[in-house]
Amino acid sequence: MILLVRFFCMIMMSLFLYPNFVQAKQMWSESDTKLWVSSAMQIAKEVDAGRYVEARQILDELAKHFSHSNFAEKELSVQAIQALSTSIIDLEGRLNRITPNPNELNFYAKRLLMTFDAVGHPYQPMWKSYYPILKRQVDKMISDIKQGKDIREERNILHNHYVILRPALVVTKTPTTVQKVDSLFLFLERDSNKDHQLIALNQLRKLWYPLFYGSEQDVLAVTNPDGKVPVSTFLSVISVIIIGILTFVSWRKRMQSIVS
Repeated sequence: MILLVRFFCMIMMSLFLYPNFVQAKQMWSESDTKLWVSSAMQIAKEVDAGRYVEARQILDELAKHFSHSNFAEKELSVQAIQALSTSIIDLEGRLNRITPNPNELNFYAKRLLMTFDAVGHPYQPMWKSYYPILKRQVDKMISDIKQGKDIREERNILHNHYVILRPALVVTKTPTTVQKVDSLFLFLERDSNKDHQLIALNQLRKLWYPLFYGSEQDVLAVTNPDGKVPVSTFLSVISVIIIGILTFVSWRKRMQSIVS
């Protein structure tokens, strides 16, 4: 009888404590994420003010806290964790240089903030502020091509925006969606045919709104409206992916050189 009473008491205590435990666990996870975002914001402010020593100290603390976090509680994908850690490593490497480049540091500090903010503010993230910027840029490039102008400089500006934005997309979107955008950018980078570039830019123009404000299905509907992939298109995509894999390192170096 005594054993039954004890067992009953244990069950009641478990039922009473479990909701509090779940709530505490959720609160810890939320406060953990808030710390990430506030640290990233402070780092961006210190970098902008030229206080690189202070920025490095805060970044070190963020890196330590991030590395000891329980990612399973935040339901982050492997790709998202990699994007977040890479944003820390990229800025850290540039802060540790003997002669820091202010433009480069501001670029990577902004990308760090954009990436961590995507985790902390999933409903109103900073990266969505880039919608009008990218839309205007693509519209201008389409207009320039139709007028027979060279768009290499404009293309570099567009790529520069995307390099800042991409890690935040990795955090919030599926790998399939990010790969589709990557493919269009790689196509613009590799193919100098103006007609082909115009096709890719028109595709990007259609893609922006569903990418920023729609669902994954909306993105797929734009990139593959009838659900069928012609053989020529399939082969072209495969070629772009292969080229992208082979040239990814050189492409990234070029993007880095833009901000230096």
